[in-house]
Amino acid sequence: MVFENVGKLFGLLPGKKQGANSADGKKRLQVLNPYSEAEKKLERIILQSKLINSGQVHLLGLDKIKARLGERWPDLRERILDNLNRIIESRIGGNDVYFSRSDEEHFIVFANTSDNEARLVCAKILQELMEIYLGSTDTRDIIVKTAVGRIDDKMIFETASLENIFEQISFVNVEDTPQENNRPTGPNNSPGSQNAEMEAPYEVIYRPVWDVRNEAISTYMVNSRSLAPFKRARLGYDVLIDPCCVEAMIGLDNMILMETINTMDDLFRNNFRAIFSIPVCYETLFNSERLRGFLSRCQVIPPELHKYIAFCLVNFPPGVPETKLGLIVSSLKSYSRAVAMACDNIPQDVNYYKECGIRGFHFVLPGRSPDPAKYWRQMAAAVAKCKQSHMYTSLTEINHQEDLILARETGVNFLSGSIIGEYTDIPGHMARVSWKELIGK
Repeated sequence: MVFENVGKLFGLLPGKKQGANSADGKKRLQVLNPYSEAEKKLERIILQSKLINSGQVHLLGLDKIKARLGERWPDLRERILDNLNRIIESRIGGNDVYFSRSDEEHFIVFANTSDNEARLVCAKILQELMEIYLGSTDTRDIIVKTAVGRIDDKMIFETASLENIFEQISFVNVEDTPQENNRPTGPNNSPGSQNAEMEAPYEVIYRPVWDVRNEAISTYMVNSRSLAPFKRARLGYDVLIDPCCVEAMIGLDNMILMETINTMDDLFRNNFRAIFSIPVCYETLFNSERLRGFLSRCQVIPPELHKYIAFCLVNFPPGVPETKLGLIVSSLKSYSRAVAMACDNIPQDVNYYKECGIRGFHFVLPGRSPDPAKYWRQMAAAVAKCKQSHMYTSLTEINHQEDLILARETGVNFLSGSIIGEYTDIPGHMARVSWKELIGK
């Protein structure tokens, strides 16, 4: 049975309207303040309506996330709920209703989505949230509750794990269910069990970047850092148990994006301004399905933040077709000021990247170059080509004063490294830093 106008529920609540239009004309989800009297009234209305056994009312529980986070939950609670709201907005329709019963229990009422499809949407919301804060998920730990009736004026729920939902839904494609790909089955290797081993904890960090022309810290490079105690901290995709696991890489990109958006939003509300260079790897974007998945998350970025975001493409192999790279770049530019390319080697065909829409290149200074003089000559030639094509260059891992001087003399536009500033979990406002101040560190 399908309830064709869930939006009518909000008509019963004074001053609330579902699917209202924003100032820019786009339909936006209207979310009530958590645990308000209006929400309690809405739950009572659902309890007394035909919705109670329609298969359209679902309860998302965050109890497993709270239990896994332990003492970290109070500090992360607000961010988790903000991210939950963003994820739900990107996954449900304009006529669907979302409201909260408590910090740990959240209702979604679907207007015209089939029972199994609605369960899958709810499970995917929980899966994405768990990947952000726990690093990995087991499909058996992702539980969705569906209202099936009432007893003594209380809702009765039927529970299903994501593993069960996958088994029930035949239309789920292979790419949407990576846990089932090419895995032998058995008591200890059922779908989803390979993710049972928790990823080591990690955090999002920010490194200040010095703008050579304007002599200012204008940008922060975003990265991830492992938090495993008594071990040397790892950065980037090396924080993952398996740095080559595609699903884990995609999850890390999504986590970094959502955490950075939250941080930027907090800074923006406090009148802090800075540009953030957000990494996203080839594996997250290389086909149309995955590109659409990442862009669906970008849709929750507030428009006022677009001009403060630069995406940096990571792990892109040479020889990507121009049309494919051009599509990726143009799609990301809808949510950012620029798209840059991280390069292991100094590129030869600068014009190819310019035609694809790339605005600049990000290089890493090698720790031990067998011929430093040759490296700096090659870098100078690359910088000259980029300037001719009106493209910028960025160089990181500048840890010594000698390299700082050479990088500036070579004409690199943006510099970062320990001599500029260490990674931090709290980025700051744009700040003037003169060459004299920098070289005097």
